[in-house]
This record gives sequence, structure tokens and C-alpha cells, in this order.
Amino acid sequence: MLHTITLFNDLIKNASDVDLRQRYTICSENYDDVLFALTKDKDSVTAGNFNDMKFHMSGLGLIAEQCRSTAPGSFDLRKNYEYLEVVGITLEILADYLAGKYIVI
Repeated sequence: MLHTITLFNDLIKNASDVDLRQRYTICSENYDDVLFALTKDKDSVTAGNFNDMKFHMSGLGLIAEQCRSTAPGSFDLRKNYEYLEVVGITLEILADYLAGKYIVI
């Protein structure tokens, strides 16, 4: 995660286009929000609040997709966005499973 923050900082610092720099800044702030949501998810799992867990992850894929499409960066950054999308979807499914919304046959 620190690697992604470093990537954002480098992209922001080296962007010559003001609009692109702004998009990187917004994505960096969104990434901070995602890290906070992951922390809240950990707390939700510990407390057994699986609906809260799903709520925290519900916007993760959208944030990752928006940043991947509007603020293209290095290969590593694009891979990190893809990873975040997969993590978000996986955690949403896990939250539903833990909340008993799936029937295991």
C-alpha cells in the first residue's frame, strides 16, 4: 500500500498537466478513503457487522475504475487499481456469505 502512495506522490509531482495532476490528487485522496474503509471492514468483521462490511466496500470498485480510466498512470498503478477492484468484489461477496445471504448446498 505504501508503494501505491509513493506512486501517486511521484505522479502528482511529475505531472506537467494541471488537470492530470488534479486527477492524480483526487485518486490519491480516494485511495486514502479506501484504506480507511478497509480498516473499518476489519472492525466490522470483529464485531460481526457484516452489512457494514458490505457498505464499506460497496464503492471500492467504482473508485478504482474511475481512477484507472480518468488518471492513467504507470503499469504498477493500473495493476493496483485492478487488485482493489478484485478485493472489493471479494469482500462484498464474503460479507453476504457471512451474513447468511447465501445457501451452501
